[in-house]
Amino acid sequence: MAGWLTFGYKKFAHLDASMRQAIQPLHESVQKLVPLIDADTNAFSAYMAALKLPHETPEQKARREEAVEAGLMKAIEVPMSLMHAVNGCWAALEIVAAMGMKVACPMFRSV
Repeated sequence: MAGWLTFGYKKFAHLDASMRQAIQPLHESVQKLVPLIDADTNAFSAYMAALKLPHETPEQKARREEAVEAGLMKAIEVPMSLMHAVNGCWAALEIVAAMGMKVACPMFRSV
């Protein structure tokens, strides 16, 4: 948000090059992250469905246990991919945060 608030305004022309450098990778990351919302829901649904499987007989218990483990592994894949995607954003976020502080808080302009 801080990047888009300064981007393209004459008042903040001196920040334009830095913001352009930072906004592009952040925008690309957002495009990758949005589909993970539905993927996370779907992955967790598979785990929840496995918990509802019958478990009266030894065969059912074994099948349920396998399904629960597979569902759990699938459910944690999405948060792990989210962590990897977000981890790649730190450099750009530092640029935006530094520039945003200068714009939002006059006392930080000399920093």
